[in-house]
Amino acid sequence: MSRQNLPILVDHIGDVIIQPGDVLVLEATDSFRKNYENSREFAVVVEMASGRSFTPRRKKSFSMAFVVVSTLLMIVLSAVGVIDIAIVSALVACLFVLYGVLTWEQALQSVKADVLLVIAAAFGLGNAMQETGLTDAISSSLLSVFEIAGPLGVLLGLFFTTALLSSVIANTAVCALLFPVALSFSGESTGLSAQACLTVLMVASSTCFATAVGYQTNLMILTPGGYTNTDFLRFGLPLTLLVMIVSCVVAWLAFPPYSVEDTNTTV
Repeated sequence: MSRQNLPILVDHIGDVIIQPGDVLVLEATDSFRKNYENSREFAVVVEMASGRSFTPRRKKSFSMAFVVVSTLLMIVLSAVGVIDIAIVSALVACLFVLYGVLTWEQALQSVKADVLLVIAAAFGLGNAMQETGLTDAISSSLLSVFEIAGPLGVLLGLFFTTALLSSVIANTAVCALLFPVALSFSGESTGLSAQACLTVLMVASSTCFATAVGYQTNLMILTPGGYTNTDFLRFGLPLTLLVMIVSCVVAWLAFPPYSVEDTNTTV
């Protein structure tokens, strides 16, 4: 909600007295659009899944409990190595459809072909970078700058580079492109394990807080919320720095240093 191009932060929208000129961003259903599509007071900003909300409608408490238990079970089974994460995720998704948590149409619409195409193309480009030696050149250049600060400095440099690219490029593409670079950061020279480097890459590729073009939801609220690019930079940059420090320190401490077994496992 915004008033005179200034955002209004409230805990409960019912506590606010609506005044002329106020702008509200609503996530509405099909019935709302049918009733108000010819009204001058409402305008469609983004149409999601043919007017349907991506939020599943859990009409019974059983559905909510089923989602929570299934998700926790999926995480635990994959974490202890009982079953692969891809297999258990597919099984849980099928159970969601079978038990009516999601409709078949919602499940199909959640699969984004353009995202899959970007990931596939990025992996191809990543292989080309390895074959041509570009990966080694990039990693050598970055290591020459950040290796002076030790293993933690290398992780911070990897995070900074990834977050910088993710602020202007799709995070899935950035993660796929820098995967071979992050993997090359692990080794005896840095003393870092592959798990630490890849964890930092994964987190950094999702920290697109500092620019409006970093993620589609940032653009979605830019105009209706009355925000500017400066607002994203002012609040997003400190948040990015905080995430960078915490994630790099945790990855450095949580994962053991480089070892020969680590290389064999990665391969």
